[in-house]
Amino acid sequence: NQENLKLAAKYLSKVNFRAVDLDCILRAAKIILLCPSIRWNNRALKKFHTEIVNDIKFIPCLWDTRTQRLPLFEFRNMVRSVHPKYRSLVWTVSPFYHDDLLPELLQIPVGSGEPELELVIAHMINLFENGFTANMSVDQIISETEDIIVFMMKTMKYKEDSIDVIYGYLSQMNWLYVDGLYVSADKFCLDTPRQFRPYIIKVPDYLVRFSEFLEFLGAKEVLEPNHVISVLHGIKEEYPENLPPTKVSLVLSIFSYIASISKVVRKPFLNNTNMLMLDEYLKLVPMEELIYANISILDRINIEKVAMVHTCVPIRICMKLNVSKISEIITEKLVASEIDEFFPYEGIDISSKDFIAGLKRIVFHNHKLSIKNIEKIDRLAHYSVMKIDRLVSRYVDSRNGNDVTLNAEGKSCLIDSDSKMLCILSELPKCEDLYEIVAREINRYMGSCILDLLPLVAILRILDKHDISEKLDRLNIIHISEQTTINLHDNIWGESFNYEYGDLIGDEHQDFIDISPLNHHFIGDIIAYESEGLLKYGKIIKKEMGTDIGFYTVAINSMNETQEIRSPYIYSFCRNVEVKISKAYKLKNEAEILGDEQLLSKVQERLELLGLDFKTIRVPKIKI
Repeated sequence: NQENLKLAAKYLSKVNFRAVDLDCILRAAKIILLCPSIRWNNRALKKFHTEIVNDIKFIPCLWDTRTQRLPLFEFRNMVRSVHPKYRSLVWTVSPFYHDDLLPELLQIPVGSGEPELELVIAHMINLFENGFTANMSVDQIISETEDIIVFMMKTMKYKEDSIDVIYGYLSQMNWLYVDGLYVSADKFCLDTPRQFRPYIIKVPDYLVRFSEFLEFLGAKEVLEPNHVISVLHGIKEEYPENLPPTKVSLVLSIFSYIASISKVVRKPFLNNTNMLMLDEYLKLVPMEELIYANISILDRINIEKVAMVHTCVPIRICMKLNVSKISEIITEKLVASEIDEFFPYEGIDISSKDFIAGLKRIVFHNHKLSIKNIEKIDRLAHYSVMKIDRLVSRYVDSRNGNDVTLNAEGKSCLIDSDSKMLCILSELPKCEDLYEIVAREINRYMGSCILDLLPLVAILRILDKHDISEKLDRLNIIHISEQTTINLHDNIWGESFNYEYGDLIGDEHQDFIDISPLNHHFIGDIIAYESEGLLKYGKIIKKEMGTDIGFYTVAINSMNETQEIRSPYIYSFCRNVEVKISKAYKLKNEAEILGDEQLLSKVQERLELLGLDFKTIRVPKIKI
């Protein structure tokens, strides 16, 4: 009867494993399990195990030997006993039915021996946080991880209240194995061209079939720019100060990847405060706080007052990520005192319509007539030309107005935007030509976008400004309305080159640089090469053959000294205005298709500023 079986179960639960033979214990357990199943119906049998002997631990269970527990045997009650087929889900936290009891247990309509969710989670904590995987092979780890995922997916399907519990634990746990690492699901990306271990990892083959479950836990379907930028923020949280060398390498690879996709990423995205950059102390800070050196004024400014990008970040990456240039942030201002007197300078006229039109034409000829440059030229028409006995300049951080001058320097000519004056020294050094120094200063004001200054010098010398257009025609300076097809390997510098090899490249000249790596270069090409984190002018003398990545012999100064430079550190110059015009017309066509009147208006305004016909012009063909 029930009372006798209950007494037998209690007696069995108190047996000492070490004092009694295991076979005797198993036979006794079988009798207690088998008698009711022969004599009673399922309802009575279920009641017996769930009510009469539910709290009695009389089921012999066996621990996994990997736990190194002594003794390996333990009594459990019916409800807490786990079927051996679920061994991989709970072996660190629970023993299992002894295999000899399976035939009898299968006849009992009480549970399936499936472990509770909390028990499986406790087992996962042991495995992946408490070091129980140390003595497991990779195949064992992968196999048991797959079993856990299958269990979790099944539990979520049949027990809706388990979904939040599973997400809460598993989304935060580093439990998914990949090449020696244990990572959380949010580190995985299902479709990614690049990996940034351990922050962004491609889903390993054994987990691909569980992609939907991984996405539920935070895995990314495709790699987006914001995912990569979030990695930078994760690194910053991990290393709030200077980065170690291994992390510097990782950060540089992230910068390189974002730069490689910069053509499909909107500029406002890269310019916002989310983007981080390495400063001179190898610390990640908001990119908007930093500038990079693109012109040769570092010897005149106090670097301690200006936050600079670290020199380990290549200039081409700074350019593609829209890092602010030193020439955009640090402006040159006139230093004037109360005793300084200004007098009109009669020999120079920059306000006439003909001169302004000619300057726009020269800039367009150099393929850099942007809206920003047009606005600069139009403002120049309102500047007065004055002479002064003493001309000294200082450098100011335009973001906060701080004076960052290290050494004040005397000048022969300066365009000062505050006073709206073009100032010229009253007595110029004998070695300097008035029109050449004015041309150089206008070019500096324009961001050094004029590659050949001879046409600008020529129109400054003309007394009757009505003759400017004819003079530019004779110099073969194209009209703004003309469109030409340019071969990128043509000599864009014309007959003269007004810089020394080894000089730092001017501000807007960098916009002529094709910053794609591994371009082919021709002997005699004027190129930009990277040296100590700066871009400098050079000339190709010879190419070294027989190497996987080409070496070029480059002239690096006016003394014809040369240096062998690897191809990835050499960049071609090209003209790109046609490409920009082409994009404008493609945008026009897109706006017309979409019926976007506001966009059409903006495109029309841009094209008209360039002197181009919005209605009839066609996209020019570009040789690339």
